[in-house]
Amino acid sequence: MTKLDRLATFATLLFSLAAIPATVGHATASTTLSRSIVLLSGDGASMTIPSAGGPLGLTNSNPAAVSAAVSGTTLSVTALAPGKAAIVVKEGRKTRAKLKVTVKAPMTVAPTTLAVPVAESAQARISNAFGPVVATSADTAVATVYLDGESVVVRGRAAGATTVTVRDSRTTVSVAVTVSAPGGGSGGGGGGTVSGTTEGRLLASNCFQCHGTYGSGGFDRISGKSETELIEELNEFLAGGEDPGGIMAAHLQGYTAAQLQAIARYLSHP
Repeated sequence: MTKLDRLATFATLLFSLAAIPATVGHATASTTLSRSIVLLSGDGASMTIPSAGGPLGLTNSNPAAVSAAVSGTTLSVTALAPGKAAIVVKEGRKTRAKLKVTVKAPMTVAPTTLAVPVAESAQARISNAFGPVVATSADTAVATVYLDGESVVVRGRAAGATTVTVRDSRTTVSVAVTVSAPGGGSGGGGGGTVSGTTEGRLLASNCFQCHGTYGSGGFDRISGKSETELIEELNEFLAGGEDPGGIMAAHLQGYTAAQLQAIARYLSHP
C-alpha cells in the first residue's frame, strides 16, 4: 500500500467515526442517592439531586422533625425537633434520592451554676452528648474538673470563682462555679451538707471493719471508685435492691442522703 493509499484509508476512518451519533451521558440521572445524616435541632443541610432535567418533588415522613424543600436540583433540609424523618425525592415516577435524617437535641449540662466548698465536690449532669466530651476549668487553682460517666465533677481547691467549660463535638456549655471557704457544713442528720473530707472520713470509718483501712481492701476494695458509682451502690443496698438481708443493708440504716453522699465523696478521694 502506497503512502497515498494509507492517507486515503485514514481519512475514510475519520469520516466514519464522525458520522457516529454522539451519546449524551446521564450516568448520574439513573442513580438513586441514598444517604443518612444526623443533625442537631436548628441545623441545616443540603445535597444535589441527580436529575435528567424534569421537575423534582418530594415526600417527607415527619415534617414535625425536619422541614424539606427542593429548588432546582438542590434538596435542603432543616432540623426542627428531635426525631427521625425519611425524605424521598422523585422525578416523575423515578426515585432520585432517599435521605434519612435523625435529629438530636443539643447537649445540655444541668445545673449550669455550682457552689462547692473547698475540698468538696459537686456534680452536673450531661445529657445528649454528641461525640467525645471534654471538660476544662478556667482556673484550676480554684476548682478542678473531671468526667465521671455522664457527669461533670467539680472539686473545690480554693475560695473564688471560675468557669467550667463542657464541650462535645457540636455544643459548648459553660458552668459557673463558686468555691467557698470550708467550715459551712453540718454533720447532723437533717439532710444538710456534710463534708466529704473530715465528716465523710468519720462516717466511712464504719466501712473499714469489712473493707480495710480507708476502704483499701478487706472483703472488697472500695477506695478510689468514682463518687457516682459508690453512691449508686450505697443507694441500691439501702433500697434492698441487692442482698436486702445482708450486712450492708443493716449498716446503711439511719444514714441521711447527705451523709451517704459524704461517704461516697470521701472514698472516691480518700
